[in-house]
Amino acid sequence: QRFAHHPKRKKEAKAALRKLRTIAGRLVRELERKLAQEAFARYELELKNCLRVVEQKKSDNNKIYSLHEPDTACIAKGKAHKKFEFGSKVSFAVVPKVNIIVGIKNFNGNPNDTSTLEPALENVEKVSKIKFKNAIVDRGYKGKKKVRDTIIVSPKPPSSRQPYSKNTMRKKCKSRAAVEPVIGHTKHGCRMIKNYLKGN
Repeated sequence: QRFAHHPKRKKEAKAALRKLRTIAGRLVRELERKLAQEAFARYELELKNCLRVVEQKKSDNNKIYSLHEPDTACIAKGKAHKKFEFGSKVSFAVVPKVNIIVGIKNFNGNPNDTSTLEPALENVEKVSKIKFKNAIVDRGYKGKKKVRDTIIVSPKPPSSRQPYSKNTMRKKCKSRAAVEPVIGHTKHGCRMIKNYLKGN
């Protein structure tokens, strides 16, 4: 929808979308009628997904964003230049100072960050065979203070005014920011920004 947000061409864009929906719906119904039983059984899931795409509305939940990858989710980023990302959520676990990746966990859909913490730490234990005492996280994981034996450290206003405790907490939370370039290099340097394989 190239001109969907252009003030003078909104009406034209809406009409084009309606026409595409009509054609797609007609094709799907025609295939359902005319396909042989064996072929219909083979492509039943694809046809159901096509019908869902045709019938889905803007306000619906669990929309299909990609026909060849139906598990693609819409993740709100909240940034001015990139409000949404389409894909799946991935959790990275990195050792502070040395920045070695010790765990990666992929999540389907768009779960809340707090619900991804426990499976991510389980994955770290499974891969590294080490139980970490502390896990430094950002404010997206706010609310979790402990997962099993691991203490969750997240940025928050200092409870006491002692400079030592303030500086210690600040250093710990600063080390968490080092994961951002690691994610960036993994995406761009290791060609992980996009999955070029189709299907499962």
